[in-house]
Amino acid sequence: MSMATPEGCDVVKPLVMVMCEICKHHVGFIDPDKFHKPLKGDMFTSPRPGQMPDPFPETVDWMWIRCPMCHKRPFQYDDRVMSVDGKVIYACRTISATPRESETPEPEAIMEEEDQPADIKGKGHGRKRIK
Repeated sequence: MSMATPEGCDVVKPLVMVMCEICKHHVGFIDPDKFHKPLKGDMFTSPRPGQMPDPFPETVDWMWIRCPMCHKRPFQYDDRVMSVDGKVIYACRTISATPRESETPEPEAIMEEEDQPADIKGKGHGRKRIK
């Protein structure tokens, strides 16, 4: 199996027919110049333009793309697809979403024993043993 590398990403390439890695069904065409990570459904066009609709909904991401034939995930990795001639095509670049501020709160300072509420001081908090 030959491997295509991301080095030639700036070169214009023709559309490439890709297949499901599980059942080898011809899924659709991709434009290698527009193929980037994260993998989305809008990167794929119909295997028979004008006769069939596009294979995946536009907003679907890699995790939820399913092969129309075997109903399994057709691409095992989110940064590469397999062409019908067995070549692996890697994503040229990663397009990240706008960075959000951290949604996780800062860890609270550990309370000293004397600062803790009276009901959890020392031993005796938590489950009681039944004898």
